[in-house]
Amino acid sequence: MVQSAMWKFRGSCMMLMRREGKQVVYLGTAFVVHRDGYLLTAARLIGDGTETSELVVAPADLEHTFAPITIETVAPLPVVVAQIDRQRDVALLRFDPPLEVVVPDRIIGNPTAYFDGSSVMALGFSFAHYRIHNPIARSAVISARICTDDGTNMMLIDRRVHDGDVGGLLVCLEDERVIGVLLGRFDPSDLRKDEHRDDVQIITVMSLAVSVEYGAALMQAEGLTIA
Repeated sequence: MVQSAMWKFRGSCMMLMRREGKQVVYLGTAFVVHRDGYLLTAARLIGDGTETSELVVAPADLEHTFAPITIETVAPLPVVVAQIDRQRDVALLRFDPPLEVVVPDRIIGNPTAYFDGSSVMALGFSFAHYRIHNPIARSAVISARICTDDGTNMMLIDRRVHDGDVGGLLVCLEDERVIGVLLGRFDPSDLRKDEHRDDVQIITVMSLAVSVEYGAALMQAEGLTIA
């Protein structure tokens, strides 16, 4: 099941970078969600708008069975922020200039239709900060669905994702639809900063994803039809 989902979505997965002079600096993962050239990612990867550098994305090498770990030369595609929700930590990007792309059918799922214990796949460029430019898939299960104090719906999964995965996809394997945007490793003290105890050490292997419903809301605000 993971193999089928990986092959369906790996072409949609992009490295999100910021151009700084003649160099590009890796930020995290983004993924294509609409044929008119729109992508979703995590808002935390986007600066506050005062930067003079540009956002770009680049795909992985999908031509080789055993792909090189580093892509020495990339042809980055410029993107701009179309919509952003910093409270929910999601951002909708758009290719600039506009670019039509091929995307899988029925990408966006309904997170309320799944259950704790559902099998999922996490997909992102886990180690691109170290110039390992391969999309990496991991199987997991939804360990819990939670609503934070500010009303944000989140999912905990029982696998560790890495900094390079932030902005990547969480896909339900049952119907191969995206149900979340990866936000990184889960630390319970992030949700309860005022209840931290120095005598209790918690090191989890769990990760956090925000419900894709907030990404779908950005797409609707942009006037896009969600198939």
